[in-house]
Amino acid sequence: MISAFFKAALFYIALAYGVAFLYIFYQNWRIKATKAWFTKHNKALRQGEKVKFRGRLIDQDSPMIQYLCAISFVFAAGKFPTAYAHPNSFYNFVQRWLAVVFSLIFGWWGIFRGPIYTVQCLHLNIKQQGHLCNIGGVLSEIEAENSSTQERS
Repeated sequence: MISAFFKAALFYIALAYGVAFLYIFYQNWRIKATKAWFTKHNKALRQGEKVKFRGRLIDQDSPMIQYLCAISFVFAAGKFPTAYAHPNSFYNFVQRWLAVVFSLIFGWWGIFRGPIYTVQCLHLNIKQQGHLCNIGGVLSEIEAENSSTQERS
């Protein structure tokens, strides 16, 4: 028979990992929403116009940054990107430290790759060396994804 303490521990572990996976799904949703926004404003950005994005005027040379979050459990481990953020924004600060906290809490628990991914993510996030690119690079990435999708159909 399972003790009440063990049942409570399992419940809280499941709850914590549920929150972690909701965070990852939310970040993926934000990435898709941002890419859809960039696609919608692709023409204006490619022509060098400035467009307002999350309260900032951006053009195709504006920098964007993504951080990595390590999450692992037993034999499963992965590094997941956060949503795009402008490097000098408060949103960037929040994204960076959420990725650090989630990596610290959930990154260590995978056998083999968990600790390796956690150290990599923590190093990049704390030093603020996430995936830095410009809007033009993101637009090119979106166009490449769209052309490969069209080729497969």
